[in-house]
Amino acid sequence: MQSVFPTVSIVIIYILFVIFGQQWMKNKKAFELREFMFVYNFFQVIFCTYITYQVRQKKNKRSISNKIFYFMNRQFMYGFQKDIVSFVNLLIFQKVLQL
Repeated sequence: MQSVFPTVSIVIIYILFVIFGQQWMKNKKAFELREFMFVYNFFQVIFCTYITYQVRQKKNKRSISNKIFYFMNRQFMYGFQKDIVSFVNLLIFQKVLQL
């Protein structure tokens, strides 16, 4: 980042929002979100269960996309190194397999 202005402006806006938001909501009735939160949490549990099931199913299969995912994970954990050529080769190989 070349300038701290964006970060400082976001922090200032946030602080002003918190201060003036508290004053604005001081005499107002609280929102009733019980039903909304129940539905939201229910769908989150269903979605997370589905995603976990899909990951477990695909974990047993060693596909090209899993290898690409593993490669990207490794790169973000250990930094980008000279393996970028391997990644490009994996992408090309995946495209060839799709044909």
